[in-house]
Amino acid sequence: MKILLSNDDGINASGILAAKEAVKNFFCGETVIAPSNQQSGIDRVLTLFGPLRITGVLLKDGSRGFSVSGTPTDVLILGIFELMKEKSGLAIS
Repeated sequence: MKILLSNDDGINASGILAAKEAVKNFFCGETVIAPSNQQSGIDRVLTLFGPLRITGVLLKDGSRGFSVSGTPTDVLILGIFELMKEKSGLAIS
């Protein structure tokens, strides 16, 4: 089963790599996607009147991930409906 890993602390936060490391032996692949900067406390806000940009990034562990210029909700919506080649069975945030 493929999983989607995300957070609200930003793509460069160490917690997202810790989550990736914790689940790597239980699933057959993961997609890492997070906001481009820290977004804690934003809750369920959506970006309605501005562009959203998705950028491929190299994570600190050498793997690839995606950075989004929006809120954590924007990130999950784009991850689930646009970036996942196969539909995810699980999202971990």
